[in-house]
Amino acid sequence: MPDISPYFIFAFADPVGNLKFIADEEEKIDFLLAYERSNNVLGFHRILKATGPDIIKNFEKYRPQEPCFFHFSGHASHIGLYLEDGKTQSALALSAILTNNSAIKVLFLNACSTATLVKDILDQTGVEAVIATRTDVYDETAAKVSLSFYEHFVVHKRTLQEAYNYLYADYESSCVEKKGPSKKRVAEMDEELKALDQTGKFAWGLFTKNAEILNASITNIRMRSQVSWTENETRIQQLEEQLKEEEEIMQEAINVPRLFERSKKEVERLKKELDEARSLKTTIIQTNNAKTADEILKEDQSVFESALKTLNYRNQRNVFKMEGKPIGGLVMTGDRDSVLDLLYYHLLFENKVYENSQLTFPFDPASSFYDEFWIALIKWLNLKNINADNIREQDKKEILKYLIRDKFCGGVGIAHQDIVFKIICSNKDLSRLELTLDEFWRYWDSCIAELKLITRMQQWTHKVLFFLIDEMEMLDAGRMKTFTQAVTQLKQKGRFNDCLQVLTPVDRMTEADLERWLESQPQLARIGLNATLAKEIHQQSNGTIRQILKILKSKVKFEVPFITRFQIN
Repeated sequence: MPDISPYFIFAFADPVGNLKFIADEEEKIDFLLAYERSNNVLGFHRILKATGPDIIKNFEKYRPQEPCFFHFSGHASHIGLYLEDGKTQSALALSAILTNNSAIKVLFLNACSTATLVKDILDQTGVEAVIATRTDVYDETAAKVSLSFYEHFVVHKRTLQEAYNYLYADYESSCVEKKGPSKKRVAEMDEELKALDQTGKFAWGLFTKNAEILNASITNIRMRSQVSWTENETRIQQLEEQLKEEEEIMQEAINVPRLFERSKKEVERLKKELDEARSLKTTIIQTNNAKTADEILKEDQSVFESALKTLNYRNQRNVFKMEGKPIGGLVMTGDRDSVLDLLYYHLLFENKVYENSQLTFPFDPASSFYDEFWIALIKWLNLKNINADNIREQDKKEILKYLIRDKFCGGVGIAHQDIVFKIICSNKDLSRLELTLDEFWRYWDSCIAELKLITRMQQWTHKVLFFLIDEMEMLDAGRMKTFTQAVTQLKQKGRFNDCLQVLTPVDRMTEADLERWLESQPQLARIGLNATLAKEIHQQSNGTIRQILKILKSKVKFEVPFITRFQIN
């Protein structure tokens, strides 16, 4: 069986010497991918202080490995990539290099304003996808973005579209420009790219030649780079036409021996090449047919669910990022059509919180929530030495100690998983909720001090999160005011002062929102969904999330557990 491990080439250049984080990016990419290389998942080579001749030389050196992915980090503009020797690699020059290395299928141009180079590259080479920037970007953010992408694409083995979706979720708000785009650059941009170059758009775009490449992953991208169905079909058609013409020439030259013999040799050569292309077509068909109906169905489901994870909630999603904060809380309000559970899922997804660490508490004073909170913790932590029928103050401290030491920190003093408290607020009286949360944090502070974890806590990347969900039948101004007052009381008590965030009520999606979402998910074309449906879906749903999900579910021919979990039938 042929080797299908893909090969990546990374080039880094800083001719000005002002990219403070490029060395960090080089080292972290090497560290991130080294383990995968040791397991033969991929191969890669880094070109440091890259010049044009360096890139050409390394492409030639590693040609036998058939590199299928090229990454550049450094400075750039609408003119091209700025290399270490002070020279500029234009889109045409880069295209010439890529044409001589036809196995390259994906580029990541991680520098300022590289989207203007995309059209020429896609038009003139065999490259099928380019991740490029629509505007100027900060080098610190650019370094984080590239690492995030390779974490998802290589380490977690997600498809190109899925890896980009995660990237989008992680850094959607990172689109602030250092300065406005120059008039010269905008004037030279292709109209389609210019339309995307708007403040508020995610700075990194995924530009593709076809929808098929979006399903490429670390496990299949090299097979794709070797030959594609479309390329082979085009080759067969060209050879058939050439053969037909040459056979006509040979027939006409039957009485001219020298011309006849020359034409005969050409016919034989064309027939041999055509046989090889047809044989390759059979191989491709067999490879494609190797996928079972179940595998194709799973692919369709994965594509659909991946797209749903980026649906709407932009205003709410931009608010909440718990980077560098081990403790936090979030307040969500909306009506039943807001489907706040989907927003809750978004926030877990964007903060990389593992779902299997969740606790869910419906708050209702009539069900003695104040006591049941601690009882639920006793059961979850399996603390048989504490009497759940008579919980004392000391017991609550022991519960928190165990939660922090053995569950959150795994007994080693370093947070190793997330703890999520999902609290559904269904009653008008929220005073006991305030008491419970305030008590939790007081015991938390006490236990952190006793366990001597205050210093280590500043370095924790995992989190303890409280999601307070208030989903009413219909949005009610009075209820929202009461809820806001309860949140204010919590913040005034100190612990939540800098980390309890309140989201605005969920807005309905506009037709333009739907159109943008469908346009940003071209892989949905494989299941019959595209931007032309935006108007129809908006008219039928009136922009409510629940109805949009219901309509989308009705348009696919398979079960969608991701939607069903939100009780949408």
